[in-house]
Formats: sequence, C-alpha cells, structure tokens
Amino acid sequence: MALEPDELEQAEELDKAVDSLLRGEDPIVTDPELQPLIEVARLRHRLALQWQQEAQLYRDKVWELVWQKLGQKAPKDNCAP
Repeated sequence: MALEPDELEQAEELDKAVDSLLRGEDPIVTDPELQPLIEVARLRHRLALQWQQEAQLYRDKVWELVWQKLGQKAPKDNCAP
C-alpha cells in the first residue's frame, strides 16, 4: 500500500516530531492536523517521566524498608542491592 505524497510528508513530519519529543526537545510541527497529536504525545511523555520519578521514589523507600527488616543499614549510594 503506497502512501500519497502528502501522507508520506505528514508521516515523516510526525516521525521527526516524536523523535524530538523522545530526545527531550520541543518539536516543531507545521501541519495543523499533526499539532493535536503532538500535543497529546507531549503530555503523555511528560506524564511518563513523572511516573518514572514517582516509581524511583517508591523503589528507594521499599528498599529502605527491606534493609530495615534485615537489620542492616542501607548503602549510601543506592538502596537496591
């Protein structure tokens, strides 16, 4: 199934925009149809980064509890073994 030239250009722009987001850059999108998609992707990426930070926080707390239960001090550099 071949894409029309407009669709191919749109797909390439979307691909570049998503790559920019994943690199932590703010993508530039000229296609008005893609702008809402990129905004959703931007919000989901930010949310994923926030969840990652939350997960790390809870991971560290859990390992602190594990070390306490074992009667040992947690290593200073990282709580995980």
